[in-house]
Amino acid sequence: MNTFYKHGYTIINNVSDINEAKEITQKLISSIDTKKLPLWSRFLSNIKLLKCDEIPVCEDVVESSYQVLHLDMGQPIISREPQDMYLITGLYLDKIRKPVTARTRVMSLKGLFKNKKWGGKELIEKRIIRYAKKYGDGWFNPEKINTKRLACFARIVDAVADTEELKDDFNKTMGQWFRDEERLGVDESMKNEYKFYQKRGISLGKLEKHIQLKPGQLLIFDNTRVIHGRAGKRVEKEVWQMMFGVRKVSSHNITAFRKFLVNLLTEE
Repeated sequence: MNTFYKHGYTIINNVSDINEAKEITQKLISSIDTKKLPLWSRFLSNIKLLKCDEIPVCEDVVESSYQVLHLDMGQPIISREPQDMYLITGLYLDKIRKPVTARTRVMSLKGLFKNKKWGGKELIEKRIIRYAKKYGDGWFNPEKINTKRLACFARIVDAVADTEELKDDFNKTMGQWFRDEERLGVDESMKNEYKFYQKRGISLGKLEKHIQLKPGQLLIFDNTRVIHGRAGKRVEKEVWQMMFGVRKVSSHNITAFRKFLVNLLTEE
C-alpha cells in the first residue's frame, strides 16, 4: 500500500484471473486509510464495481496506437445535480495472454502547479470552474450537452494556463487527442502532446512513467490522483479494465473533490 499512497498506483504480480483481480482491488479499496487520503472518507461506504470490460473495443481506440493522458470517464468539476464518479481503475493482463507491447502511461498530479507562476489556489480553482462551465466535455447530437466534466488532462492545463487552445475539442475520444486527420501514430501524437505541455512549462518526459504489463499483472491506480494514457497499439480485448466508483455523488462531494484536486496540484 505504501506505493499506492505515495504514487497513486501499484502493481500486483501473479494474479490468476479476473475474479482474483476484482477481489484484490476490492480489498485494496476497503483497506484505504482515510487519515492518509481524507477525501476517501466521503466515498468508501458506497464504492462499487461500476464497469468491468475487456478493452479496447471501440473502433477508434482499437485503431489508435496512442491515448492522451486523462482521468477515466472524466471527473465532474462543478454540478448542481448528482453525478457518477469513477475513483479506482484496475488494468489486468490475464495470465493466459501473450506479453504485450503497449505501455500504460501514468503520471501523478501531486505538485504539478506548485510553481507560483500559476497564480495560487484560488485563481487555479476559478479558472478550472470557468472552463468546465463553458467548455466541459460533452456532445452535439441530438443536442449540445455540457456535462461539466473534464477527462483529457491537457484541457485542465489549458484552463489553468488561461490559453483556451482546446476549448472547442469537448467531444473527442481519448484516442483522438493531438492527432490530425492523417491519424498520427504514437510518436507524432505524443510529440504533439509533449509540445502542448512544454509550451506551458511542463515537461512530461520527466514526470510520466511507462508500464508494460506482463501476463498476470494487475495495475491499480487512483483516478483522483493519477492521470494515465497509452503508448503503443493494443489488440481488441487485450486487457481487462475494472472501474470502481460511486453513483450519484452529491454536488457537495463534487465540490470537495474539486478542492482536493486543486490542493493536490499545488502541493509543495
